[in-house]
Amino acid sequence: MPSKSVSLLLEKTFKNTTATAIAIFFFHPAFATVTVAPANGGSTVGGIAYYAVVSDTITSLNAANNSWFYDIDPNYNFPRTPFNISRTAETDTSGRPNIFLFNLSSNKSFSLQASEQLVLMITVNGTASGKSLFVPITTAGSDDCTDATCQAKQQVATTSRTHYFAAKYTQGSQVQIGFYPSAICQDFVDQGETPSACESVGTLSPGSAANNGSAKRMTLTFGIYKASNSTDSPDKNATALDTGELGLNFQVDAPNLTCPDLKNIYFPGDTEIFVTANTFANSMGTGTGTFASGRAPATTLIVAGNDGAAADVTSQFNSNNALISRVGINDSQVAIGGFKNTTNGSDNSYQIGFMVRDATGLIASSNCAITGIQTSAIQGFLQKSDCFIASAAFMSTDGWPINIFRNFRDNHLKKYKLGRLFVRYYYQWSPHAAAWILKNPITRLPVLTVLIPIEASVWLILNMPLLIILQAAAALLYILIAKHRHIWGQIP
Repeated sequence: MPSKSVSLLLEKTFKNTTATAIAIFFFHPAFATVTVAPANGGSTVGGIAYYAVVSDTITSLNAANNSWFYDIDPNYNFPRTPFNISRTAETDTSGRPNIFLFNLSSNKSFSLQASEQLVLMITVNGTASGKSLFVPITTAGSDDCTDATCQAKQQVATTSRTHYFAAKYTQGSQVQIGFYPSAICQDFVDQGETPSACESVGTLSPGSAANNGSAKRMTLTFGIYKASNSTDSPDKNATALDTGELGLNFQVDAPNLTCPDLKNIYFPGDTEIFVTANTFANSMGTGTGTFASGRAPATTLIVAGNDGAAADVTSQFNSNNALISRVGINDSQVAIGGFKNTTNGSDNSYQIGFMVRDATGLIASSNCAITGIQTSAIQGFLQKSDCFIASAAFMSTDGWPINIFRNFRDNHLKKYKLGRLFVRYYYQWSPHAAAWILKNPITRLPVLTVLIPIEASVWLILNMPLLIILQAAAALLYILIAKHRHIWGQIP
């Protein structure tokens, strides 16, 4: 009986421990972090936000061989011109076009006393002394900082400049703050510090990034702190209640696109084509067509096209193309819609062009283009393949598996009357079956399960002479071995 009591105790302990572990894993506030997203800049990839910049000394981007321009994407607020990284609150032009804006939020809950105030503060890492220093904040919400929206207003060292260093934060909300990277450098150099991406002499900004792919990077930590009131800074020894880190990558290079091999880039379907977007994944870079240190990674493939006319791959592509699609650069066999099916095999023939966008929002274009694209449940295949079912199942029109079937049809089936009858019958019903497979991708696996053994058998038939030679050689080898073993007395 004691053993039964121990067993029940262990079972109860296990259940309670498991429930506690699950509760901690899913609900413990330690897993909450400050979410930081650029509000007027490029994309964030791997914790790095990428920006194309110029400065007072570098007044234009370093363009490579191809044309480049910003993407006017209605689904994302990309900048329209490079940031002038040299600007500060005192030197920027009207409307603050060069300020860096970020949206911040946290889903963590905080307990406050009646007089306490939550604030957002930013620290920059990588100073020469190893200190983490606070960043001057210029805007909070849609306006410049005031005592109502910001606090911790202080004079910078022995200068006449004063800045706010904290933005008021209401838990559970999202707040937008803005600052100037050059002001960070300026303030810190005046305090005897030189954070990474800043310079101690000359232009006090990260904007002096060299050409040909070099870039400056500034790493920031966005934290939520608790201040004792709505005016002062948090205690100097206070630790952040919640944090989020983001690196800012500043570069002066425009992207360049090297056109890859387009032979098998697309596969036709019904009012759409399937594009292997990841063919372009390694086609971006500087003048050599490869990535250099600090270059923004390619993120998006843009496909543009027109019926019977060349695709416009200039900065006017948004208004001068009948179809436009933006897809992830690492996608494979992604559907591009907007095509009109051909009705007679000669109408609705499209020309499409390709552009690639990097994480700064800049687009590189080149002469990457394909002509004569037609879509149809049947005609789409007739343009590129006559092995309909295999092409639909393997999603290829001239790959190795398709060529095996094509070779078998041409060199064996068509030589005999019964084989020709089979081919004729196959052409009557297989296009419709192939179209059905395309519209129902879940059927590809069972079809492949049937086709692969058939393909193996076809391969054996096509290579029968070679197999006969190999079998004869194996038989001869066996006879020789058996003969020698008998001579040596190993076989009775």
